[in-house]
Amino acid sequence: MRQHTKQLGFTIVELLIVIVVIGILATISIVAYSGISKRANVAAAVSDLHNAATLVETKYVETGQYAVTMPPEIKTSANIVLQLANTGNNNSMCINAYSTKDPSIRMSWDTNRGGLQTMLCDGVTIGSPSGGAVPAAPRNQNLVADFSRWTLSGGATYDSTTKELTLGANGYARSPISRVDSPYYISIGADLYAVNSSPYSGFTPQAGYHTGINYFASDGVTPVMNSANYTSNGCARPFPTGTWKVGDQQCGYFGGPNVIYSSFTFTGSSGTYASSDLKLSKPLMIVTD
Repeated sequence: MRQHTKQLGFTIVELLIVIVVIGILATISIVAYSGISKRANVAAAVSDLHNAATLVETKYVETGQYAVTMPPEIKTSANIVLQLANTGNNNSMCINAYSTKDPSIRMSWDTNRGGLQTMLCDGVTIGSPSGGAVPAAPRNQNLVADFSRWTLSGGATYDSTTKELTLGANGYARSPISRVDSPYYISIGADLYAVNSSPYSGFTPQAGYHTGINYFASDGVTPVMNSANYTSNGCARPFPTGTWKVGDQQCGYFGGPNVIYSSFTFTGSSGTYASSDLKLSKPLMIVTD
């Protein structure tokens, strides 16, 4: 009589299930580690900013002047770089913190704004950094925060509760300068809302907005030409009325090796293109190579 031997082991289906489960567990572990690593880097940046600000403030009390470069006594955590920024005010100071491992960590300590900030200082960086070289401006990541730090004129208003910018007819809003570090391309935009059509017949019956951009050298002041040989550019685009257009990035411009800093603007309806009731929130500046 033929004897049947029982085969031990996994079937192909069982092996596939095991592989899938291992993959899921590995993904969960990586995500968990990434979260822990990010929190650790943020905590290190916050601690280093606090310690550096305390030392700089102490020296200010002793000398009556704020430092123009990071004091040599300042020690930073691994992967954290600190650098002072020019606030344009001799009675205040601001320190930027960067992570060389996580480009999304861009924080500051600003005495004008009550201490720790989740964005970089408004001014141009000055002096030598502590902790190594300052990493280049991150690519494919928004470089600006909300409209709270923008310079407004002509009747433009900002609501700190809704975080919305309203331009009206003659309103004009200019962003602080942002370090972009010679990108190939700069895209700018925002979340947009309007009920009224654009005054420009080419956009009607859609709404419209009008924006511009300027390019600067490493001092943040001297105008420079981008790769298309312009020191500034303008752009106007339509969008649907009656609903928020989220993350609009229709306007883009060439950067180039000369472009180290940049700022951008939004103009009200007297500039021909923007809807008279235009509202904006969550401005965007994204650079790519």
